[in-house]
Amino acid sequence: MVQIQPVLVRVVEAPPTHELSFGGILLQALGLTGLVVVGSILLGALLGALFVWLRARRPSNAFNGTGSERIRLQLEPPSPRLRRAG
Repeated sequence: MVQIQPVLVRVVEAPPTHELSFGGILLQALGLTGLVVVGSILLGALLGALFVWLRARRPSNAFNGTGSERIRLQLEPPSPRLRRAG
């Protein structure tokens, strides 16, 4: 015959925690969302500054005054004599 051992459970009394209202939960969620938004703005600004810095360091760009060897389209606004009177 198999003997069954009893399961002992110890109940620990803990101090009660305060309840969170719907407003409290919403405030915490907005705080986390705000943290993510601020982090993404800072990361975007950092990457943007990095890209501008890298483009300024390259020898063939308009930032440092040297012309590029790429073909340009030479787009210009239409001259005033070609405009139609409306």
